[in-house]
Amino acid sequence: MEHFKFFCFQTILLSTLFILNYYFDTFISQPFTQVDFIAILIFLLLILVAFKPIMKVYKYFTTIRLRTKLLISVFAFVLSIVIGGVVLSLLTGEATLMW
Repeated sequence: MEHFKFFCFQTILLSTLFILNYYFDTFISQPFTQVDFIAILIFLLLILVAFKPIMKVYKYFTTIRLRTKLLISVFAFVLSIVIGGVVLSLLTGEATLMW
């Protein structure tokens, strides 16, 4: 059960990071302007604010071996790409899901 919780946590965390990166990526481009630096600062501030609670949650997963965490994280990464793609396609209105 602990492995499943870790998998769910990793999937949610990575999906959130993908979606945030998608929206902040539109503000960051070359040549860098003040808007780019403000967007970078806001993104870093969001990550720093969320870092402390995330580390508190990770303390519960100290009994899982590192090799197992890495393997679970790879599968969570793949699933979060799928989830992030579906969520972004639904949010942007470009949903072309083939069912």
